Amino acid sequence: MQKSIPPRRHRLAPRVSPEPHLSIFMDRIIRLVMLAVIFTLFLLPHLERPREPESRPDTENEVYMTLLSPSTPPASAHGRIDFQFEAVRILAYRLLYKPSTRDLGRRRLVVLTTELVSQEQIRILKADGATVHPVKTIRHPTAGNHGEREQQPPHDQFNRLQIWSMTQYSKILYLDPDFLVIRPLSELFKTPFSKDMYNTNYLFATFDATPLKDANSRSLSIVPKSDISTNFSTSIFLLRPSIQHALYINGIYRDPSNAEYLPNMTETSLLQYAYRQNGPYPSAPLTTKLVLQKPGMQDITDSYAVEGQFWKDDGELDWQLRRFWYFAWGEMMGYYQNERVRGTR
Repeated sequence: MQKSIPPRRHRLAPRVSPEPHLSIFMDRIIRLVMLAVIFTLFLLPHLERPREPESRPDTENEVYMTLLSPSTPPASAHGRIDFQFEAVRILAYRLLYKPSTRDLGRRRLVVLTTELVSQEQIRILKADGATVHPVKTIRHPTAGNHGEREQQPPHDQFNRLQIWSMTQYSKILYLDPDFLVIRPLSELFKTPFSKDMYNTNYLFATFDATPLKDANSRSLSIVPKSDISTNFSTSIFLLRPSIQHALYINGIYRDPSNAEYLPNMTETSLLQYAYRQNGPYPSAPLTTKLVLQKPGMQDITDSYAVEGQFWKDDGELDWQLRRFWYFAWGEMMGYYQNERVRGTR
């Protein structure tokens, strides 16, 4: 009898586990991806530059200020470049963003704009990070009484007097648009207060407008002195706005007969009279930061700011320095173009 042979049991092939190093590698990849996602989500909100730089609490109400007051009619109306507008944009870029010149306290720039400033220019200034504050043009106090005053361009007259009533700011460093900032001007805000006859704090500080001369009689700089004369600069000054001083300045403006030696009063002569040394509120010197007047290219290494209408072809300013201003213009335009490419503007 033939024996039955039991069926053969097929052995199952052993399960092969993945290589240990491959599993570790995939695990690391997953962790790196997760970390990258978390890092991106954390960093993304900080990549976009805000339109207006944040301010520190101790400098929140301290601002820079300038005035954009186009000629009549504006240059842009004839298709020409509005260089005053471009100068304000350069001022904004250097005070707010350029690493070597921006304010160390992250103070804001307020631009006063008159009626002739277009809405497109206002839009651009806001996009540049400036705070735009429209103001109405203030005419000469005797306009209408003297025919010769009616012929004067109103945009050059008395518009800055509105700064004195802007008490929402604790300190204002005013600069004309034609200033080119070379180094941070933050230290100027540390100028101490003065005291009037009633022992009340006030602040109006500026530079003496009498330029120093070297051996070759070349105009070097406006340098603060311990005793400022009435010939001080009104193109840059540090002010503490107050109702008291707004009324004081407005009183001189409304009744220029109080200033006997101002028969042809201008905004500059009004301020020089109001803050004369023998008056109730003598002007104070700003700290020892050089602000050059009619500078040359060789002065760039020592100055904190230079002043001049560098875009004018009148031959008064050194061409090398004028070219430096054009480089600053191109640098500003390049910065904002890069912001557009990055999508942060």
